[in-house]
Amino acid sequence: MWKSLLLHRSLRRTAVAAAGCLALLAGAAPASTAEGTANRAAGHRFPASFAHPAPSKRETVFDPVYLVQANSGRGATFEVYAGWDYALLTNQPGNGTALVFTLHADDLTYSIESTSANWGEYRTWCLYGADIRLEKSSCGTRWQIEDLGGDEFYLKVAGTKKRIKTSKLQDRKRWLAAEEEIFIVNEEFVRFKLVHP
Repeated sequence: MWKSLLLHRSLRRTAVAAAGCLALLAGAAPASTAEGTANRAAGHRFPASFAHPAPSKRETVFDPVYLVQANSGRGATFEVYAGWDYALLTNQPGNGTALVFTLHADDLTYSIESTSANWGEYRTWCLYGADIRLEKSSCGTRWQIEDLGGDEFYLKVAGTKKRIKTSKLQDRKRWLAAEEEIFIVNEEFVRFKLVHP
């Protein structure tokens, strides 16, 4: 009986977390559109530009969005380093490169794919050591959203405490990495928000 109760609690927590993740992905709709304003007024958080996941679907692919650091306005993009594209934030405030989130219904995690890259089939955000590098879609890295309220969130490597972080130094490139802790004084976990094209 205890095992059944614990399983029920675990499933309920997972369902609540998934609902929060979907609300975050959908919550950044532009308020300037009539439809976006109507959805907000009615209390809905899912704009028309995002798919509504159905329980029978294995995967739900969302429309492209920009992933932007909330406090700096710098968007996620990519740049070549040592023959590979790696993820980083733009040097100046701006949206960066549009990304496509895919929700995997089996474990309520996401894969993230860049809409462009220097090597055509290498577009998927993949953990390589602590760095985030663009790989083939067969990469196994899955991501979770940790809600911070107010449409801001952390991106975590699924099943771990590893959050995406970057440097705070002004004169350095803002490469993205995922680790459990901040080891260097001038680093911070990235508080992201979504911006719709």
